[in-house]
Amino acid sequence: MPLSEAVEKAVDDCIKNGILADFLAKNRAEAITVSIFEYDEEKHMKSERKEWREYTRA
Repeated sequence: MPLSEAVEKAVDDCIKNGILADFLAKNRAEAITVSIFEYDEEKHMKSERKEWREYTRA
């Protein structure tokens, strides 16, 4: 399944199941665009590792 189709299906499923339904209904196009074009997995993982290191030091 192409990425854009998968993202649209995921958004539809979330709305149908009440997961962030209000937000996704209001911001559907933006959520899809961000999911497809702006998400940077490497940046996200670096951020997660940094947060985890800070958490374990506390």
